[in-house]
Amino acid sequence: MFPFLESLIDLAIAKSQFMHDYFCFFVFLQAKLYVMRKLLPFLLLLIGLVQVQAQDVIQVMQYNLLNYGNLTSYCTSTNNSALMKNEHFKTIFQYAKPDILTVNEMAENSIYHDSLLRNTLNVDGETAYKRATITSTSQGDWLVNMLYYNSRKLTLQKHEAINTIVRATDVYRMYYNAADLAETEDTVFITHIVTHLKAGTATDDAADRATMTAAIMNYIQTHDIQNYLFSGDLNVYTSTETAYQNLIKDYSGVHYLYDPIDAPGAWNNNAAFSAIHSQSTHVSSNGCASTGGLDDRLDFILSSGALMDGTHGMQIQPSTYHVLGNDGAHFNLTIVSPTNTSAPADVITALYNASDHLPILVQITTEQSYLALEEITDALSVKFQNPVDQQLNLHLSFAKPEQYSIRIYDLTGRMHTSLEFSESNIKQDLSIDLQGMKSGIYFLHIKTANGQESVNKFLKR
Repeated sequence: MFPFLESLIDLAIAKSQFMHDYFCFFVFLQAKLYVMRKLLPFLLLLIGLVQVQAQDVIQVMQYNLLNYGNLTSYCTSTNNSALMKNEHFKTIFQYAKPDILTVNEMAENSIYHDSLLRNTLNVDGETAYKRATITSTSQGDWLVNMLYYNSRKLTLQKHEAINTIVRATDVYRMYYNAADLAETEDTVFITHIVTHLKAGTATDDAADRATMTAAIMNYIQTHDIQNYLFSGDLNVYTSTETAYQNLIKDYSGVHYLYDPIDAPGAWNNNAAFSAIHSQSTHVSSNGCASTGGLDDRLDFILSSGALMDGTHGMQIQPSTYHVLGNDGAHFNLTIVSPTNTSAPADVITALYNASDHLPILVQITTEQSYLALEEITDALSVKFQNPVDQQLNLHLSFAKPEQYSIRIYDLTGRMHTSLEFSESNIKQDLSIDLQGMKSGIYFLHIKTANGQESVNKFLKR
């Protein structure tokens, strides 16, 4: 056990200079650690704090994917291939790095939901993203919503649907993977409500949208939720439309939803709102995408009062709310011409090719922290999903093949797992069985023969 503590102390000193004096003190007491066992849990907790974030930011993205996996007479395998769109979405998501991604206009077939997860989010060694289940629309419209999330930070606790005409509205309840969750059994919850309202400018279309939002507001008013977001393609053209007023109006002195940027008005084809328009990315159509240039605010992320005020452990940051790919200078124009420098050129091109909508982004902060999941040294990279259930799945990268060892310790310093490997591949994937271990916090210690090492804390559920 003593060499392990030495390694932990040395690594912590190297990684956290501002804690140097504290660790020097503990280094001085190393000789007494054998007889002062009660200090060991405290020491390990201090070391674990080196890898815990002081404050976390949750990146939220709302995006209409334009008939993803849904082929029609106009959106065909030639101009709307899911395989082709995956490359564009991969570029977009790797740039934006969403922790919560809500989407509209996906085919109901799970093949496509898994394809987006596997080919655009969990790529290049990333494994943390998960998705919710699919809600059948049951009204004959084959387009559904979906939520993808970073399971390092969040866990999906519950998913239900609000039955509204045209298509269902989805409600996803998640909780934050707080670093002390196993000890306190307390964390912060956030609910995300995702909808795709009826499109069209006819009177009947507006009436359908109003009916849908009335049902959604009834759900919000009859459920005990504090931190919640409401997002989707609302297909509204002005803030005076009944559907939108249902969302943001006063109900007996209570506002349930707020526009984080507080931008009411007649958004359609109005240059005054050019910086927040989200549709259309195209002027001329490829046959699938809508045309007309960027001149509509159809896509929204609205916030509960608790998130606006930060009174329940999370707070939305209105200053971060923006339309990815909209620089405010492309009113009634395609987003790719003239040159758009609001994002890297490959991202702008991907946004143009992927959909006729642009994604909405906003950040939420929380004072809580989650367990770090990745340790990178000059010659060793360690990635794994956290919290962990019955299997610890590791993705290791080495500068060159070499011998290495893996040890797992609990907070008392007791070693639960000890593995030796004679030689690694440069890229190494392996699974460690944790079924015999109790729930709680553990330390993963990996060390190579040439002295490179990594120490990470993880939560066993």
